[in-house]
Amino acid sequence: MNHIVNMRRSDKAEFIDGCITIFIDNLKIGGSRYNLIINPISKNTTNILRSRTAKAKISYSGSVTKINDNLLLMELDTTLKKDRLLEVMAHEMMHVKQIVSGMFSVVGKKHYWMGKEIKSSKMSYFNLPWEQHAWKNQCILANTILSVLSGI
Repeated sequence: MNHIVNMRRSDKAEFIDGCITIFIDNLKIGGSRYNLIINPISKNTTNILRSRTAKAKISYSGSVTKINDNLLLMELDTTLKKDRLLEVMAHEMMHVKQIVSGMFSVVGKKHYWMGKEIKSSKMSYFNLPWEQHAWKNQCILANTILSVLSGI
């Protein structure tokens, strides 16, 4: 898996690039056919997803979208402090892993988890199985970065 980080601030770009490189290795998705583009979150994406998550009373900080059979787009709120940004990247990289491994897919407006259609519009954000999986594993993944940094 190749990745490109498109950020204006070089310090954030270097931080994000380093984290994503370690996450790709840790998640064992380096051989994937997908390429990953990481962009700052767009206002349009923010507005759409805030409206979707308003009922759940959560703040929106990132997303992953499958653009085509070879390309994923990750959007991140780059105004976040690095500790929070690390958590968000870890969470979104779990979604990357889910897509790459075929655990999670979206076909049209239908969402599939482990091959089974999930009626996501009738569920709370916190009850969506792909979100539960990402929340459960993001801390473990984020800790890989902390382990690398503590060894420096």
